Amino acid sequence: IKGIGHIRSNLIKRILKENNKKPPPLGSKVIELFELFTESEWEKYSLQILMDQRKLKKEVAIRETNKVLSILKANINGYLIDDKILIASSIFVMNKKPIKLNKEFLTYKILSYDTIDNVTNT
Repeated sequence: IKGIGHIRSNLIKRILKENNKKPPPLGSKVIELFELFTESEWEKYSLQILMDQRKLKKEVAIRETNKVLSILKANINGYLIDDKILIASSIFVMNKKPIKLNKEFLTYKILSYDTIDNVTNT
């Protein structure tokens, strides 16, 4: 998710794990996260973890929660895959620079990768 960073990604992962939810598959759209919980549930679980486990003050936890939700909503049609990993993987899988290719196409190609010499044609 563009702009989310690994610490905020870990928060999302922890919310899912502590609520016994499986994350959407790699390459899914961000909107699928909101199919697992409502926005208010994300907020509640985020505040709980940030204050109880990370020991943040309530004001800081609220600010961080709002930032995470803002990033998710801004990327609602984005993919659950890191941009840099997507580009690097594309270079290896497709053997060319992916700079001018769109993320949807790159995600599809990476996730359909089968063997070192083969990208499936599905």
